Amino acid sequence: MKEELDLRIPESLASEVLHADDGKTLGGSVRRLVLRLPDDRLEIVRQAESERRDFGKHFVFGWTIRRSYSEQELSQAAIFVVAPERTIEPAGEECGTVYDESAACELCGAGATIGGFLWLSKKSLSKDVDVARTIAGEIIVSQRCAEIFVGNQLSGFQLRRVLVGSDSRAEMMTYGNLFNDPLCVQRAAKEGIDSLSNEYVLWIDSTLQREAASGNAARQSRIHTATPIWYSLCMASEVDIANNTKFGDTPFDDPGDAAGACPLGHVLGLARISELWIHSPAVSHDFMVTRQFVGTRRGLLRPNSIVLASQRARGVIASAGLAGFTYEVANLIDE
Repeated sequence: MKEELDLRIPESLASEVLHADDGKTLGGSVRRLVLRLPDDRLEIVRQAESERRDFGKHFVFGWTIRRSYSEQELSQAAIFVVAPERTIEPAGEECGTVYDESAACELCGAGATIGGFLWLSKKSLSKDVDVARTIAGEIIVSQRCAEIFVGNQLSGFQLRRVLVGSDSRAEMMTYGNLFNDPLCVQRAAKEGIDSLSNEYVLWIDSTLQREAASGNAARQSRIHTATPIWYSLCMASEVDIANNTKFGDTPFDDPGDAAGACPLGHVLGLARISELWIHSPAVSHDFMVTRQFVGTRRGLLRPNSIVLASQRARGVIASAGLAGFTYEVANLIDE
């Protein structure tokens, strides 16, 4: 595994402790410094950050950790952290999505769930990727992606249609009522589809699309036949994060000093600093999420679980040519 730390430092500060050829100046005011770890310069940056923190300031104003793996490392891994490459906005709440806060922690805000459908702006739905994440952490997949997941019998997730449009209340009722429509349930059953399954969610949309294309005006609706169709990806299986995983505000925090951690253990920190470690007996599905959260509750931002995918799921995604997925190897600890 190769690990690099990509830093953004004000040039006025960088020039005080770094050599002129350390990194690259961007626009004359910001120094980009990429450290391929281990790198002796990390300690210089860590010291400069620590000194400025004593005065309530920062030396580093932006950072990203990237990890890359050889084909052998990827092929030998059993489980991966999977994340969308594309981040979109506005967030669901800005488009009419309502969250149920009743189960959320009063201290850290983690645990709220979407009370109904996820509403997004049609303009934000991309046509060149098959997975995306809103700035609030809501993960969505394309209709093609959903069909491939279901067709390959991948496990551990639930699909729910993403809704778009202006007549939100009327459209939600119209679309939601279809799932309990006895005629729809009976028609699906004749085709061997359980009304409680992901196959049924896809069947509803594909049936409506076919009827709209054939000119069945009685079944046509903007909410039913809008393209592209996207689905929110909800995970049904949870795993616990092992203590080997390090969290913090920045990569310069001391181990165990996880800023933003919830005293009740729901949120482990503002950011994950190390590779992820999980307990292996809990790995039982193709898609899972961690029971613990990362991040903060502020404005539209919410703490999010870490999404995991099996080697089998990664293979399906690669074989189908689904775009927009990034991977990082997750480590297993035998209990």
